[in-house]
Amino acid sequence: MSFDTSWDVDKYKSEFENDDHWQFRRQFLVEHKDKYPEDRLVCLAQVFFNVEFLGCKYPEKTMLLIEKLAEGLADDLREKRKGKLQRTFVAASDAAEARAKGKCQVSSSATKQSLNNLNYTKYSIVSPYHPDYTLPNFIILDANSQNPFEILNRSCDFCHVPKPIILFDKTDALNIKADLYIQQKLIDTAFGKSEKIAKKNVCESALEKLKYICFTIKKKDDDSESHISKSEFIKNETEVNVEPLSSEIITKNTDVDKKLSDDNIGNKLLKMMGWKGGGLGKEGQGRKEPIEVIQLPKHLGLGHKSNIGESAKQKIMFALQREVKKHLIEFKKSSKLRLSFSTEFTLDERKAIHMICLKLGLKTRSYGQGEQRHIVISKKQTAQEIFNELTECGNENEYFVLIPPINQN
Repeated sequence: MSFDTSWDVDKYKSEFENDDHWQFRRQFLVEHKDKYPEDRLVCLAQVFFNVEFLGCKYPEKTMLLIEKLAEGLADDLREKRKGKLQRTFVAASDAAEARAKGKCQVSSSATKQSLNNLNYTKYSIVSPYHPDYTLPNFIILDANSQNPFEILNRSCDFCHVPKPIILFDKTDALNIKADLYIQQKLIDTAFGKSEKIAKKNVCESALEKLKYICFTIKKKDDDSESHISKSEFIKNETEVNVEPLSSEIITKNTDVDKKLSDDNIGNKLLKMMGWKGGGLGKEGQGRKEPIEVIQLPKHLGLGHKSNIGESAKQKIMFALQREVKKHLIEFKKSSKLRLSFSTEFTLDERKAIHMICLKLGLKTRSYGQGEQRHIVISKKQTAQEIFNELTECGNENEYFVLIPPINQN
């Protein structure tokens, strides 16, 4: 069966996709363009990418199909990627056996790329984005955490590289060996009486070893920052006089207290049915005044019962959101990278600030517990952008310190 091949392959390249990654996917699409419908082939190409670059696993039939379609594709690109992240196709039985033993598949070439063979040689490389850097694109993010495993995990997230993999092997009745890998490279090995102890030991030793060969970006203590107080947005809560953020105010009919005129259609209809004024009903027991007309803000239904126009609490919230939004817009235009709010803000107010930041494309994070809970807002920056900025301003700015590898000091 033949399929339409007139569609443009290049339209499926995403804006920020790495060129090497796209070459893999593109070659897959071009090679099998006449074998599958467009939408299915695009999905298969993404599965191919996920297996190759991310190590994803799929049902056995899918893995076998992808393995067959991948034969002979992009061999030159795979050759260039030696020493970087590699994934191999494995039989479903092998994968199941590995899972049963509590292990993860790691390519055999990875074990040869141990950092133990580097002997801490002093290098002249000045950037983690240099092609000869030991762990390409990897920088240690020291965010004042005392947990080595958390530091390694956050560092990988920060640099957008796969998270560390720890493989355990019971060497004897008393010891368990732990191997820690990053980007398919064996970083270090340690032992312990249990997996928990072995994991702790290998993370501590691996982190110390990485400090010798990798750059570290140390985050300055948040307590040194000045905190913005609520009073900067609302000077006096008892004198708040604002409108809802939607700019649609609840309005009432200004003619509520006026009697219906004689030419009013409703008035005429009632009189035709025998009404002579006063309350409705046989005994005149019904209401005497017209039903009051209230216009609610957009998206609020008839069952909405909260009295927004009269609620002082909601008025204060509207005022706070409006002023915070103005402040954040100015912050986004400024050269300042971080903004810290005081602990005065309530849970609902912090949620509102989070939503405003989400709409403005700002990054938010909460710190502290209970009454010490507060929000820190920052502009979204990649690890490379922060690294470049630090190298241009003497390895330190208001928020971070860049620490070179120990073997370069």
